[in-house]
Amino acid sequence: MNSQVAKYLAEYLTKAGAKVILLGENPIESPTNKVEMANQKQAHLYLILRTELNNQAPSNPYVGHYYRSSQGQKLANFIAEELQFQFNHPVKQHPDYSYLIMQTACPAVVIN
Repeated sequence: MNSQVAKYLAEYLTKAGAKVILLGENPIESPTNKVEMANQKQAHLYLILRTELNNQAPSNPYVGHYYRSSQGQKLANFIAEELQFQFNHPVKQHPDYSYLIMQTACPAVVIN
């Protein structure tokens, strides 16, 4: 399901003028490789989908961001508010300490 959501989001963002690169389609890509690729491509945003997004809200949804990234925090707040509106279910927003979130040069968020 995540790959379907990612492809839909990529198509939506591309139509809006964004250049989208989907990572994670290759199962042998390591987190280090993903970070290096995002940084080499000078990504403006790094989004990680860790949950099955469907018509039901996850039991404990949250949107995470790197605690030192004010842009990541703003983005996480926006996404959490939108998900809360769409699912009519509380969505927490808090720092995330995963390697991918902490090592990208651009704002990064994780949706779980």
